[in-house]
Amino acid sequence: MNELLKKILAINIGVLLLILLGSSTPPNEAPNEAYTFAIVPQFHSQSLFRIWNPILKELSKETGVKFKLTGNSSFVGFENDLSSGRYDFAYVNPYHAVMANSKQKYEAILSDADRNVRGILVVKKNSNGKVAALRGKNVAFPSPNTLASSILMRSELESKFSTQVRPQYLQTHTDVYMKVYQGSYAAGGGVQRTFDQLHPKIKNNLKVIYKTSPIPAHPIVVHPRVPANIRNKVIKAFEKLNKDPRTKALLSKIPAKNLKKTSQNVYARIAFTASL
Repeated sequence: MNELLKKILAINIGVLLLILLGSSTPPNEAPNEAYTFAIVPQFHSQSLFRIWNPILKELSKETGVKFKLTGNSSFVGFENDLSSGRYDFAYVNPYHAVMANSKQKYEAILSDADRNVRGILVVKKNSNGKVAALRGKNVAFPSPNTLASSILMRSELESKFSTQVRPQYLQTHTDVYMKVYQGSYAAGGGVQRTFDQLHPKIKNNLKVIYKTSPIPAHPIVVHPRVPANIRNKVIKAFEKLNKDPRTKALLSKIPAKNLKKTSQNVYARIAFTASL
């Protein structure tokens, strides 16, 4: 073999080794593809994108991991996707945290340590403020399985007020408030944080007549297929973002005041007292 052929062979072997080494993924490193990060549809898709897209960009900077914002525009679709394990990470309500753990072994890893969630019942400002007046009336809820705004609310209306209503399930909290404001329904279930984000014109024409018992805040959950080092990076990154005034302002739009590490045990203790 002449010297020229030897040099060409050596170069080709070197290039091949570099390709093989470059394409191999070291153990426990993030894959090239993005991890899916889904958001429970409390608001309309455009609002969720505006809130969460900047947050996931910051999360990617901190972790070196790619994330793809995803989800479903309906609660039922979101729940089905979660039950089938479609999402790697998801921001969910407490009911979903329990359901997703049962179906797919998702685990809660982060939640707002300074918040508990309470369902609220709203009516038009000029209407009768008595819960008993809603007996037999059409009352709007985001879905059958939103914990504070629907499951607990329906349960406590029956157990504390002996008041059975006719549930009407819409899509989002915003839909509920709008329909009550428009007079389509006698009342509607929601939570304080979504109510506080309403346009003042709508909010000022509604009033809260009942609040449920408090429950833990919405958590971020992770599917068991996600490597432990990736979930740990995500936990540390969110805790870091929580300390920087600039990124803390982004988290406040979720809204979350103090995201900290949590565990599935916090949500496993929630008692469901209403039929689904």
